[in-house]
Amino acid sequence: MKLKKIAVLVVAFILMITAFAGCAKPETMATVKDADGNVVGTVSFDEYLFWAYYNYAYYDAYYENYYYYFQTYFKDTLDDIYDPDAEEPITVNQFLTDSLVGDLKQQFVILKLFNEYGLTFGADEITDVASYYNSMVSNYGETTVKKIRARLGMNETQFKEMLRSLVKISCVQEHLFGEGGSMAVTSEQAKAHLLENYLQVKHIYIGTSYTVTEDEKKVTKTRTEQEVQELVDKIKSEYEANPTLENFLSLVEKYSEDTGSIKTTTTDNVTTHDKTYCSATYNSSFGALSVTEYGGYVFDKEYNNFYSEFTDLAKELKENEIGTCKVTSQSTDNKVTGMHIILKLDLAKSESTVNKMMEVKDDYETPYINIITENKVFTDLLDAEIAKLTFEFDEALLEKYSMKNLKSI
Repeated sequence: MKLKKIAVLVVAFILMITAFAGCAKPETMATVKDADGNVVGTVSFDEYLFWAYYNYAYYDAYYENYYYYFQTYFKDTLDDIYDPDAEEPITVNQFLTDSLVGDLKQQFVILKLFNEYGLTFGADEITDVASYYNSMVSNYGETTVKKIRARLGMNETQFKEMLRSLVKISCVQEHLFGEGGSMAVTSEQAKAHLLENYLQVKHIYIGTSYTVTEDEKKVTKTRTEQEVQELVDKIKSEYEANPTLENFLSLVEKYSEDTGSIKTTTTDNVTTHDKTYCSATYNSSFGALSVTEYGGYVFDKEYNNFYSEFTDLAKELKENEIGTCKVTSQSTDNKVTGMHIILKLDLAKSESTVNKMMEVKDDYETPYINIITENKVFTDLLDAEIAKLTFEFDEALLEKYSMKNLKSI
């Protein structure tokens, strides 16, 4: 069976459970009930441990260590507030615990669907389990895998039994979305998902630091924040005098200092702007497509690597409306480093760009937008199944073995 890359499990940033010297290991982390209050299953403590160890090994291998990753991209301590702007702010520790609980709920309904659909393990699936195990040994190191097994009290065979849940995800997806599947995604569905979830903008960037050529040498110069604002106001006035895409692109060529979205060629000291430039790729970090085209970008409105100010403005603007936002540097106490002038476009009217996005494919020649749409539909299905159930987690155990109380292997 061909395994697809899936984005079902929202990987939590997990530390390790402390050793259980001198105390009995708990049996159950949660009881699961249906809408009528009948018990339909449980989430075992071993499952909780397994996914904690599994996720930690992933981040330890790919981000050097947990603390490096966490302190670089999130907060310094687990007691910090994760998102101060949230309606109900929670600590980083609670965020991580909630993430792991969410993973366990998804795992439960995946196994439930696997059984309800009458799916079974064959030779291919057993081979896939072995491949997962060998990949863990290769990526994380045999010593790390042995330590995880020791903490769980499992031999290799028992550990591979736990890994079956990963293969069952693919089995359920293949059953639903594979050839002849009842939920197979069509190109029309994929295109509709693209148009609903992606934003297209053109923009002009003006920085407090910029480069010019003097005597055939690159020279860096600076502007004050006020000078940046004055230049931005001037550019806006020039656009508003002739509010067309063609005029905006001419202003991009004249003023923009964003080298990422401007492709040029220089021959005999003559620089030519390639206004037909368009490059579409799949960003595995976000599980989304991204497009760089002359003077702008196309990106998923939720999963992208732009500043929040840039994304928020792009969401707020109406078609053919322009707006501005400041760029600040967190490393210099939020000092303003530049400004963006953004023109919002209607992606549905950019047929060539849409077609280029639809043509980005994986190694199996499957369009990534189909895979992205499939993952969204699958996640929605899992969420609907979770909503039918009540998960009664032991709050005392969650507190005792929360992320704050875990340590490295």
